[in-house]
Amino acid sequence: MKSHSITLWILCMLLLQACSSRTIETVIVDNQPDTPSAPEIMEAADQESIDNVLRIGEVNNITGFDPLFALNPASQRAIQLIYEGLVTLDEQDDIKPAIAKRWQISSDSLQYTFYLDKSTYYHDDESFNSGIGRRVRASDFKQAFERMASRDVPPNAAELFVDHISGFEAYSYEQREVYQPEERTLDQIDGIQANNDSTLTFTLIERDPDFLYKLASPFAVVYPQEALRRRTNGLKDHPVGTGPFSFGASSGDTLYILNRNTDYRITDENEVLQKPKRVEILNLEDEARIFRQFALGRLNVIMELGPQMIQTLVNSDNELEISYREQYELGVIDHKESYIVRYNPNNKHGLDSRHASTLANILPFDSLKANLGNPSLQLIYQADGQDDESSLDDLKQRFTQGREGQSLILAFGSDLSAQLLSAQIINQYKKDFKAVLMDQRVFSRNIFLYLDQQTRYTPHHQTETLPQEILRFDKDRYYLINNNIDGIGFNSYSWWLNLNDARVSENVPLSNHVN
Repeated sequence: MKSHSITLWILCMLLLQACSSRTIETVIVDNQPDTPSAPEIMEAADQESIDNVLRIGEVNNITGFDPLFALNPASQRAIQLIYEGLVTLDEQDDIKPAIAKRWQISSDSLQYTFYLDKSTYYHDDESFNSGIGRRVRASDFKQAFERMASRDVPPNAAELFVDHISGFEAYSYEQREVYQPEERTLDQIDGIQANNDSTLTFTLIERDPDFLYKLASPFAVVYPQEALRRRTNGLKDHPVGTGPFSFGASSGDTLYILNRNTDYRITDENEVLQKPKRVEILNLEDEARIFRQFALGRLNVIMELGPQMIQTLVNSDNELEISYREQYELGVIDHKESYIVRYNPNNKHGLDSRHASTLANILPFDSLKANLGNPSLQLIYQADGQDDESSLDDLKQRFTQGREGQSLILAFGSDLSAQLLSAQIINQYKKDFKAVLMDQRVFSRNIFLYLDQQTRYTPHHQTETLPQEILRFDKDRYYLINNNIDGIGFNSYSWWLNLNDARVSENVPLSNHVN
């Protein structure tokens, strides 16, 4: 009775908060109407077994399974389950071997030579002529790194390596700036050489203490070129990697089923039998619906709590509210994730850094934090604390309430926390200006302010103030686990996830669930 009452109460709270505090409604559409529904796939899977199935809830959008297009932590956590790189991280953030069983670093730290594990094979897939996954070759890594430089992919991966790998900058510049392929003169990155099928060498132009960490990032995983060539959407909807789980099925953009790769570095057959043989990822950008599935036992873990769940479940001491401690475990990753507000110097309004600093200075952080209800939120950077009355008057005159065609626009990225933080910031500015919140991924001339999450990939990544940065907020990352699971591995990086040692017991049959 206690558990039932708690569940009803929190569901009501989440639904009320969803109606009152969210300013932009998210509508989930199944973009593949001919595929089976999420319940149909899960019901069919449960006919086989309800044990050894790990069910994950993600409230932030999984944008696909192509590693170079996976730009948010939710997508990158899925990437980590399917793909591998040369090296990986452990729960203490230390570098460990992955596909590279060992490596050598030259005395001047400018050359890294990796020796691949010859027993590593891609998942079986129809993109291979035989349908059977082939062995990973060093040339696969070389081709994956050269693809990072392509104009057809986001620049995020290339930005990690372009300043240090010899020849990367020139190759990347030519790929992105010389539009006619026949006019390009460079056919490879000189600093990446596949010496043979199992040996790969990187040559750097200067020392990079974070180089191994960059190689452990979700951008540096390997995949076969066959999978890119033989499907219209490449890896986006059907990934092929070497990791502990292979892609099984999907229901639109809502449910993804991954099957355990039984050939993945097996050392103990009996131990493998105890581990999840399937992972099901339920992806809903609706916190109330995700928590409802979790509270009913349909999910074992929510990988990242959204802002409304944090308000309800986490107390002022940054701990789980006492009412839920017998049922759930709250995980707190206290290495902060950053949310950064920048200004656009190329805006059409003629606004400059003085105006941006004024906007940073007038934001009342205490009020903002109280409205968000996140006990871990911190303001760690605020540009130019001096008052500038002339800039404030100029802003008020330019963005007068009710004036046609003049709005102070704050745009934000796709992360739910970024959305809610942006909404609270714009609400503060509405007291003085005509201000509008916009869901947009890039700057345009009518946008003056932009807020997005900054993901960390190395120990020293993004510790310095970025150009045009006026505000930076940090917060903890929270996850929620049911008491029927253990062994999930997390570390301080939001995108890292290890399910190799996870164990699930007493999953609730789907017949007991309410949709």
